[in-house]
Amino acid sequence: MSNKRTIKRAVTPLFFCCPERCDGRRGAALFTAIALLTLFTLLGASYVHFLMVEDDLCTFDLRKLRSQFYAEAGIQSSAAYLQETLRKGMLPVTSTIYTFPVYGYTQGSNPDRPVLLDNYRAEVSASMSALSAEDWQEFNFSPENFPGEGLVWKIESSAVLLKNAALDAYPLSRHSIAAVVSLDRNEIQVLSWRTCR
Repeated sequence: MSNKRTIKRAVTPLFFCCPERCDGRRGAALFTAIALLTLFTLLGASYVHFLMVEDDLCTFDLRKLRSQFYAEAGIQSSAAYLQETLRKGMLPVTSTIYTFPVYGYTQGSNPDRPVLLDNYRAEVSASMSALSAEDWQEFNFSPENFPGEGLVWKIESSAVLLKNAALDAYPLSRHSIAAVVSLDRNEIQVLSWRTCR
């Protein structure tokens, strides 16, 4: 009989809390568990928010770089057009609009091969004007180095990265570049290059 009682006393405190030993501490474990769950939930939410902000910043930087590259492509395309037109002895059109396709990566695409993004496009408006000897000096070039009339051109290129919507396209980023180029039959030389905005 005493053996049974001893076993009962040894086992009982493991599963049941005596009221005299738990006075005032009944809700402490529950409160601690709820506080820890709340803390970890807040930490997880702030981490997810931080990742979303970083993703938005990366997307913004990528759009800025794309519009900058398309503005540079407008300068290069205009310079090549000027060279070809002057080589043929024709008068060039002083303003033109280029439309470029946009390439990138989609989910599941091969990282070594960018794909054409159908819902994006880049529009570049370029204006070209021949520099006179007075304009040449305004760019802080020495007068004796002036190549001659019709051989030095100022090209302004403004690029807009567009995303196609249901009815229209809305701009994502813009970039403008101005350049002074010297044209020859054999080569195009960029003499000055500056970002407008």
